[in-house]
Amino acid sequence: MYAAIDIETDGLDPCVNNIFEVAVILADEFYNEQSCHHWFVKPQYTDYVRSRKFSDEEWEQILTGKSIEQVIDELHSIIPPDGILVGYNIKFDLRFLQYWGLCEYETLDVMELYHKYFDDPNKITLKKLGYMYGIKARSHRAEWDARKTLWILKKFNV
Repeated sequence: MYAAIDIETDGLDPCVNNIFEVAVILADEFYNEQSCHHWFVKPQYTDYVRSRKFSDEEWEQILTGKSIEQVIDELHSIIPPDGILVGYNIKFDLRFLQYWGLCEYETLDVMELYHKYFDDPNKITLKKLGYMYGIKARSHRAEWDARKTLWILKKFNV
């Protein structure tokens, strides 16, 4: 089972920056979506930068959202132990999620697959890679980025 995962944060360091949003889409071996899970996450630290990508209503949901510990517990309950975490530049997401207690899983990085298949050393964004495959979906929101990652993985047909 694949678990396409994405997070949205207000910075680069899990020791001082917050996770605001987490999404995971579970898919079978043929990349067919089985379920989608989404959480708004209460800031872990008192210092945070409010992102303009969230509406006022979504920001209220963040401030009253689940704790990151609750989200990690729920991730453990829905991702099978033999599940493969799929992400775009997944090392970034894992740094945050493992800092807060996510277990080790096998991973697949769509960004690394792109570099492997296209022998392109240049940085490419998830949005640009999506456009290459005709995927025009909203960017920089956890659920859409997780879904886009899964769609691109299907195009690679790993």
